Amino acid sequence: MAVVKLVLLLACAVFLSGCVDNDKIMASWEGHDVSDVITSWGPPGQVLDDPPGKIMTWFSQRNFVSPGYSQTNSTGSAYIDGNTISGQSQSYTTTMPARVSGYTATRTFWVNGQGKIYRWAWRGH
Repeated sequence: MAVVKLVLLLACAVFLSGCVDNDKIMASWEGHDVSDVITSWGPPGQVLDDPPGKIMTWFSQRNFVSPGYSQTNSTGSAYIDGNTISGQSQSYTTTMPARVSGYTATRTFWVNGQGKIYRWAWRGH
């Protein structure tokens, strides 16, 4: 269980440190022509009309694996009767398989009628 807590703690630290980087990356496009973003990132996954401009969104699927684990617990007892020792034991194993989880990250730019980026938003790391 301590390993799971450590993995979650590290994931949160990485996520929070990435927020600043994403803000810087997205803000760096403000004022640029949207064609510069398309040249760098490829075509957007969604384009919505927002007269006189457009709203353009790029999607990226993020997947990660949570490690699995197995834990075995054993109990036992022994009996002594003269020169004879006998006993019994019992073990059981609990297994949690690895899990693949994911989410979709989005990067959105608002583009004015001249093709210049004037606003941005992102969700997901």
